[in-house]
Amino acid sequence: MSHGLGCSVGITSLFYGHTDFLPYMKELASVGGWDEWIIIDNGSPAEYRDEFDRVAGEIGAKVLHHPINHCIHAQNVGTNLLSTDVIVMLSNDVVMTDRRWLEWLLEGMGEGIIQGPRKRHEMVPFIDGSTLVIHRNDWNRIGGYDVAFRHPGYYSDVDLCWRACQLGVELRQTKNGLRELGHMTSGGPSNPGFWEHFNYNKDLMARRLGGESYDNEAHLMKINVGSKNVALPDYLSVDLYWPDADIQDDARTLSKFLDNSVEEVYCAHMLEHLGRHEGIQALKSFYRVLRPKGKLVLIVPDVVGSIRRWLDVYDKGGDVWGWYSACIWGNQQHEGEFHKSGYDRKLLERLLTAAGFVDIHIEPYDGPQGEPVRKDTCILAIARKS
Repeated sequence: MSHGLGCSVGITSLFYGHTDFLPYMKELASVGGWDEWIIIDNGSPAEYRDEFDRVAGEIGAKVLHHPINHCIHAQNVGTNLLSTDVIVMLSNDVVMTDRRWLEWLLEGMGEGIIQGPRKRHEMVPFIDGSTLVIHRNDWNRIGGYDVAFRHPGYYSDVDLCWRACQLGVELRQTKNGLRELGHMTSGGPSNPGFWEHFNYNKDLMARRLGGESYDNEAHLMKINVGSKNVALPDYLSVDLYWPDADIQDDARTLSKFLDNSVEEVYCAHMLEHLGRHEGIQALKSFYRVLRPKGKLVLIVPDVVGSIRRWLDVYDKGGDVWGWYSACIWGNQQHEGEFHKSGYDRKLLERLLTAAGFVDIHIEPYDGPQGEPVRKDTCILAIARKS
């Protein structure tokens, strides 16, 4: 493209559940100079999706239909979909005032720099997240936006830049060819919800800068991997095959999640459906996405205990094609319900240790109600990232 950087440029536009500002984005895209564009549809009603898809087709962009209304997580996922060297993040309520806007925004851009037209100071210097440019390598190194900040994300840009500066990244102000309409989606100070999120995020940022630990986990991201149709309160459901999951992703890679971005990974009766080497890959992925000291909760059949119970039933002439068979070989009701590997306490502890986990605690698990039939057939492991 014509930006002259010698590297590729990708743009994200984050929309908050409606299509009102799509004409502004079309005008921005008309200047060219970009290689990829992702329109992030953050939890909009189904009736708006066709409009996002139509406009994306007109300008050569792609659309991420993010299933839940959480702009910070949506921004992370959408940015991760770009394959470009340089990332330009735009809010939906910025409008063009000069056709050189992108040229100015990219001027002097390189690794080790975050820049944008609005360099401000709120506790610490930062580049306003409504228009922010960052190099892919720096984005990966920083770990993206911190989803501990509440939607719609006030102070998340302050935190991003603060963490970047700790790594030696420079903040630069550029010439401005854009105008921000301001609070057009959140409702601004006249909206009571504005102050709830604003004050929560401001307090979180103040605690962080003061060196205090922040132990309120109510708004940190927790994921249920291999969820199928089981919805857990406060957890994002992640499943490769289940169409109604919040996020469709492969447990072996969790490619839609940034490093150090998740507070807890919950995974029940999924690991045994992967082959031996795939299971090891999944444990490494869980470790990668967890934040430092993040928690893994893992439930798997105890293959040794299940075999012993199965043999006991077999020796007594009972029906062996029940719970114990399912623990060993899977339900086998469809292709995805065959077990490809088995674990016991010793093996699981060894694999978790090899993946980097610490504070590993493994115990028998008889189900949430302690059903007698499940006794000695499953194990619960709880571990933390170092």
